[in-house]
Amino acid sequence: MEFIYIAIALILIDVIVRMIILPKKRNKNINNLLSNYSSSYRITKVNKKPYDYALDRQDLRILLKVINVPKNSQITINNVSTWKLQWGGDPHRLGRSYPNERYVHEVINFINAKANSDKKTIKIIILYPRTENILRYINESELEIITPEKTPYGYKVTTYDNFEKDFEILTNIK
Repeated sequence: MEFIYIAIALILIDVIVRMIILPKKRNKNINNLLSNYSSSYRITKVNKKPYDYALDRQDLRILLKVINVPKNSQITINNVSTWKLQWGGDPHRLGRSYPNERYVHEVINFINAKANSDKKTIKIIILYPRTENILRYINESELEIITPEKTPYGYKVTTYDNFEKDFEILTNIK
């Protein structure tokens, strides 16, 4: 009987950590990161929209979507709105496979959303906290690594850890 009580207590602790503590930590980290840009941009936390944050200045609007991913993961962009997240495996084995995978449905509404602004709009997807690889299929058999300079299908992708150093490249309007 004691075993059941211990198991229930551990499950409750796990649920509290995953549902309350980790999301609060993530929001605090993102807010601290974006506060560095408050002198140049008006920062808005958004609810009930396909994006999480909007950064506005006179000539530019940046829409941010934050996606939670495991640290030992890989994102593959198959087409405009189909992303596959793979995670797990031993990070010290070269050429390892990722035993877990799922499609990232959280990006579909953000990618398909139209900008309701006269300003130039940039869509940036932030993978929190980081991922090992961000890849995109060029054709059926070729993959390319996505860097901040590349704009696959009109949006930019970076990780939370690299956002600050890549910000100028991400917001560069061509």
